[in-house]
Amino acid sequence: MNVKRLLPALCLTVPVFCLAQGAQQREQNPDSLRARRQRIIERTRYEYEHKVFTHADTLRGTNGPERTWWDIQRYDITVRPDYPTKTTTGNDLITYKVVGADQPAMQIDLQAPLHIDSIFGDGHRALTFAQEGNA
Repeated sequence: MNVKRLLPALCLTVPVFCLAQGAQQREQNPDSLRARRQRIIERTRYEYEHKVFTHADTLRGTNGPERTWWDIQRYDITVRPDYPTKTTTGNDLITYKVVGADQPAMQIDLQAPLHIDSIFGDGHRALTFAQEGNA
């Protein structure tokens, strides 16, 4: 009979103890969400201010003279997978409009493992190119 009286008492007191433990944990951890966010912002700002930018960062992140003289109009991409050799080949026909008088070079970004093996201008004239990292 004591068990029958003890069970309802436990059912009423266990949730109270759980709530009390949760309150204690919140009191033990005074760190608020706002303070954590502020620390993340400060750490990110510090890392940005002390970052050493590389030439590759500059190529990818700025609109230099090699990018500003032309305006992309369209990409026509063709990809041919070769399943036995697990490779792909393809081409990208780029249609662009000339918007600047000075045309030092054309910068095109291409992520690894893709690479350029040839470039043709006006559909048939082979052009020379150089690759610096992913540009």
